Amino acid sequence: MVQKSLTEYIQKLLKTGYTIGTIRTTLINAGYSPYEVNQALKYIKTEPKRKITLNLKVILIGVSILILLIILILGGIKIFSSKEKTIDYKILPIKTELYQGEKLSFLNELTSNIDRKEQVSLNYEILNTRTNEIVLTKQDFATAGRHTSTTAKISLPIDIAEGSFMLKATMQHDSKAEQQSFKFAVLQRPEEGEIAEIIEEEVPAEVECPESCDDFNPCTEDSCENGICRHVPILPCCGNGICEEGETVVNCAEDCAKQKLTPQEVIEQAKDAATVAPEAAAMLCNKLIKQNDIDLCFSEVAQISKKSIICENVKIAENKDNCYMSFALEDDYSVCAKIKNSYLSKSCYSLKRSSMALAQARGVAEEYNATSI
Repeated sequence: MVQKSLTEYIQKLLKTGYTIGTIRTTLINAGYSPYEVNQALKYIKTEPKRKITLNLKVILIGVSILILLIILILGGIKIFSSKEKTIDYKILPIKTELYQGEKLSFLNELTSNIDRKEQVSLNYEILNTRTNEIVLTKQDFATAGRHTSTTAKISLPIDIAEGSFMLKATMQHDSKAEQQSFKFAVLQRPEEGEIAEIIEEEVPAEVECPESCDDFNPCTEDSCENGICRHVPILPCCGNGICEEGETVVNCAEDCAKQKLTPQEVIEQAKDAATVAPEAAAMLCNKLIKQNDIDLCFSEVAQISKKSIICENVKIAENKDNCYMSFALEDDYSVCAKIKNSYLSKSCYSLKRSSMALAQARGVAEEYNATSI
């Protein structure tokens, strides 16, 4: 008669993952006779196969749920870690001393972290710094891309008081607002007959201008006032490499006929080259300027070329971990040791253990089916 304790022990070993051959050898070495071992194995084989099949199903379902949860978590991390469009706003005054009735001119500089163009609202207020009274308001709109520079002009009233004033400019994008300001002085407008006399007083004869105020920048208007070189930006400026508002292929082919590639276009070129020439793709990534764009480019090239070593070119730690994790999701667990984020590292090793358990379960099932034939 087959010993119940022996059959139960063999069943535990099978569930643990040991093969039938290993179990038979171990039991014989432990003192059981080959007959006892074979009878016990035969008894186990005659039991319904439903138990092993059920255990295998449980393992497969558990592993599938675990992998699905990890993918959802990683997807959530990528979604919430992706940066929203941010816009930096600066204003630069062109002149800070004006006569009554003149136009206050200044530059609006809008810099964004992504190429997508969006409209922003610009609200201007001119305040008397002595009384804090709002003298004038104006609203304008601008389109913000990667980098936008526009000239704004506000006509001062002819009867505006002399003194110190402040321009407050507020840029609104979505629900966010950013404010910039600068001070300027308003002078009494001279009579026509006094203009020549004032000019002579403003430029004393003893103050001499240098031989040249040329700053070798074709996009500035160079001049000398009171012995001081002044360089006023020319906007739009044909030749600065930016197709600005008002410039077209017709009036400025140099800037508008052949646009430079955007970061996204460079990344797409790198992805196209990745399968056949990863080195050439990496060279394209190196041409990018912003680190986030560079990291994204190298991550895409690494995944398409299936070379995890390319992830080493990614500099930002979070981006590098995500690059390696994409390989772990494709069953390449050699990258687990390179992941710095503790949560992602544990997830990588958990995936590895789950994969090993699944492979072992399949092996047990295949061996059992082979011996039962």
